[in-house]
Amino acid sequence: MVSALHFIKSLENEFNQETHITNSESVTPEAHVIHAYHLYYLSLLDDLAKHIAFVRDTKNPMLDTFESHDREFSKEMMGRECQNMLMEVQRLKEALQMQDKRLKNILKFVDLFSYR
Repeated sequence: MVSALHFIKSLENEFNQETHITNSESVTPEAHVIHAYHLYYLSLLDDLAKHIAFVRDTKNPMLDTFESHDREFSKEMMGRECQNMLMEVQRLKEALQMQDKRLKNILKFVDLFSYR
């Protein structure tokens, strides 16, 4: 008896949540706006990665005035820091892709229950 009441209560809660989601007409437009921001953010991350690679791969004429030890040290540090930044950009892109997948799941969920 207790489990039947618990089951009924959980069904009521689920129905109330579904009704709240489907009654919220602003979910879909807001989700599309968020998706547009995701695409813009992704393009910014791609541009940033290109700039970092350019800095890493382009020879700096100023380094020619340094002694060889300092030049090698600077080159090594620049390469390491650029690699760290590229890894961070990749991490941010992966996090963004995960958020985008979640957003698409929400849109599918809303679409699924909006036809009922």
